[in-house]
Amino acid sequence: MSYDVWLTVDVGGTDPAPLGVLDANYTCNVAPMFMKAIGETPTAWSGRPASEVSGQCSRILSAFDANPFEYERLNPDNGWGDFVGARAFIQTIKDACDAAPKAIVRVG
Repeated sequence: MSYDVWLTVDVGGTDPAPLGVLDANYTCNVAPMFMKAIGETPTAWSGRPASEVSGQCSRILSAFDANPFEYERLNPDNGWGDFVGARAFIQTIKDACDAAPKAIVRVG
């Protein structure tokens, strides 16, 4: 399984339209890192405004940067995903959310 994250915008139709600034995917095997950092995983972000998710990403990045060795110890034993990839994934989401703060985050 993995986190598939994208942004949508309301264009006045019955369904929100995808916003092409974000199409991020990363393994759920790094969930313990996110839980340790902020007590939730990206799955909880679905339906939230990008401006709010940007703040969650900032909190994760701050926690990661404050003690990277602590989070590297949480690298999955099966080799699927790692701290470096998890950090890059969160940075990608934060950058997209900052570029489109009124968008809605979707996680599948």
